[in-house]
Amino acid sequence: MPEPDVLSKLLVRSQPAVRVVADAAALDAAAWPADCSVLRIAPDDALVMVRADTGSAAGAATSDMIEVAAAVTDVDPFAIVELESGFVGTWIDTGALRFWVERHADWHLPHGDGLSQGMVAALPVKILVEAGQALVLVPASFASELAERFQVGP
Repeated sequence: MPEPDVLSKLLVRSQPAVRVVADAAALDAAAWPADCSVLRIAPDDALVMVRADTGSAAGAATSDMIEVAAAVTDVDPFAIVELESGFVGTWIDTGALRFWVERHADWHLPHGDGLSQGMVAALPVKILVEAGQALVLVPASFASELAERFQVGP
């Protein structure tokens, strides 16, 4: 079981992304970059984000994501592809995440990788679990509340 202090060392920061709203088939067919995580928040809506472990410069990675996300227009010419700056969050290991969710949510994280959405510690969160790491996202307007829940500065 991870120590609660693990959560107090997390850095809550802006999580640049590209939002892609398109036909579900176009999102299914897209060839996303290997260093990106795709959060399918609805069948026709995806957030494409740079993974924490890539070390890529955010600006260059965002530029690459726009190019690849724009490829969905081959399948869906009416796709909407825009930069998304409305989320903040942090990457944490899944042990620390489970510790936090078990204590502050009325639901349990599913085992394995994938996207979960719900309320944790009175915050609307999106949680992406991939390969032992988890990205916890909240709308940017909740940045200080997320930092407070993790007991860190924004």
